[in-house]
Amino acid sequence: GIPVFVEVVQVVRELAGRGCEQRILSDANSVFIDEVLRAACLQRHFSAVATNLGEWEPYAREDHDDHETHNDDILRVAPYQPRDRPHGCPRCPENLCKGAVLDQWRAELRPRRVVYVGD
Repeated sequence: GIPVFVEVVQVVRELAGRGCEQRILSDANSVFIDEVLRAACLQRHFSAVATNLGEWEPYAREDHDDHETHNDDILRVAPYQPRDRPHGCPRCPENLCKGAVLDQWRAELRPRRVVYVGD
């Protein structure tokens, strides 16, 4: 499994209990984030996730040693930001401008306070 600090789980649950809206903004991928949230039973505490789309794709390969066909899956990751609509931020990678997403969320929610935890 994917290790999750118990203190992180406690804080997420505490904030949810206080009615705080929690969202995830990550340059990882949806498969990884879903696995972490599921492993820690935290899915219901987040109202939105903005990240690169991850999808498992079936892949069959022949092993040259045993001449058997093995079914493996490949994780395919697509960028959050469509390549044909670049965000134009010179500080961010092409696939995701976290500042732009935060601006969208702030405009949508009009919160009194935003606390950003991460990199």
